[in-house]
Parts: sequence; C-alpha cells; structure tokens
Amino acid sequence: MSFRPLDFALRETRDTFAHPRVLGGLSVVGLLIGYVGPFGSRHELPLVPRMAYWLALIALTYGLGVFTAALMRIAIAPFRLDLVWRVLILGLVASVPILAVVIGINALFLGVPVPMGIELLGNWISTLVIALGVVVLHMLVRRAPERVNVDQSADRPGAPPLMARLPVDLRGPLVRLSMQDHYVEVETAKGKALVLLRLSDAIRETEGTRGLQVHRSHWVALDRIVAVRRQDGKVLVETASGTVLPVSRTYLPDLKAAGLLPK
Repeated sequence: MSFRPLDFALRETRDTFAHPRVLGGLSVVGLLIGYVGPFGSRHELPLVPRMAYWLALIALTYGLGVFTAALMRIAIAPFRLDLVWRVLILGLVASVPILAVVIGINALFLGVPVPMGIELLGNWISTLVIALGVVVLHMLVRRAPERVNVDQSADRPGAPPLMARLPVDLRGPLVRLSMQDHYVEVETAKGKALVLLRLSDAIRETEGTRGLQVHRSHWVALDRIVAVRRQDGKVLVETASGTVLPVSRTYLPDLKAAGLLPK
C-alpha cells in the first residue's frame, strides 16, 4: 500500500465534518450571516434562500479550506516548521481556492461582478483571515478529544476488539499505539487513553485496522500516516495527529514493503 496524499486529504475532510461541534458551529455562523445578509446578498435574496445560500457557501469554503490545508500539511511536513509558520503557510495557500470559489459562486448566483485591482486585494485579505481561522479551528478539532456521549459500541461490525477497552467517548479510528511503562497509550481520532496491556496483545486487538509496528514501542495505523522522512540518519513517521514516531531498523523492511519508505 502506498501513501496517497489525495486520499488522506479527502478522509481528513470527511472526518472533520463528522464532528458535531464543527457542524453546529458552521450552522450557527451560516444562519447568522444569512440573517445579516452581507456583500449585497440581503438585497438579492429573500431570507430563507439567503440563509440556505450562506449555509452552503460556508460549508463549501470550510471543506475546501480543510482539504487544501491537509494537502499542504503533507507537503511541508519534512521541514518541521514551528506552529505559527505552519498556520500562516496553510492559511495563505488555502485562501486562494476559497477566494476563487466565493467569487465564482457570487458571480453565478448573485450576479456580482468579478472584483479587480484593489477590490480583489481587499477580498483576498478578508478571505485570508477566514482561511487562517479555518486552519486554527481544524487544528483544534483534530487534536482535541471529542467528548460526546453517543453509543459507539465496540460490537459494531468491523470495530477492532481493542475498542472495548476504551471509554465510549474515545472510540474511533485508531491512530497509533505506544508503550508507556506497563501501559499502552491508545490514540484514536477522538483522543488518547492508557490501557494496562502488553503492546503485542494490543496489536492483536487492532484486527480490522491496517497498520504496522514501526518500533518495539510503537504501532501506527497506515491510513493515519501523514509523512515518512529521513532525518539525521533516522526514519520518522508522522501521524495525522502530529505525533512523530521513530522507525527502528528491524521494521524498515515492513515500511518498505508498504511503499512508504523514502529514498
């Protein structure tokens, strides 16, 4: 299996929209903006169509921002930039397609002329601020445990047996397993938990999730790998949560067989 940035970005976008907080936040913002009717939309559309228009536009631009930022995050991962620089670069890149979509939709549905010169620059600056907000919000959502009291039964079809050992609100797609003394730190897309278990036993309970042991103390899910790189003679794996794991020589052949080992 080879790592495909496009597949990762699509999955990241899909997982983001699965968060109730994201959906709730986008809905509230869309309805409020729809009620206010900025950029001339108040005069162009009645209330209900205007709210629908802004709900759709905000969801589309947010998803586009998350998708673009996910692709860019893969591209800049080898450079190990500070958080502030990462946010700025991701926001700058994401602002371009978001602005293009907004201009296109406004021209098609509201008859707004395509801005030029200073007006275009002003629109881009506004879009950049929005894109930076999207990047920051997405980082917070991606790293924070989702505290929801929903029944995500460990008995559902395809769920790894390891899920039964986790609190209900942390059950979700596996990211990695790491040994800590006599415990295994289990990280899912919804957070982390310590389980009193040997790593070898925990790996056996990941049945149904494709993954690799990359170190005597670490296992990682294949579809949560963002980047694999060489640094100071070592091979490192970075997960979607931002965790960087070392790869020991013993497990390099497995990484190579999966098509993930950089040259």
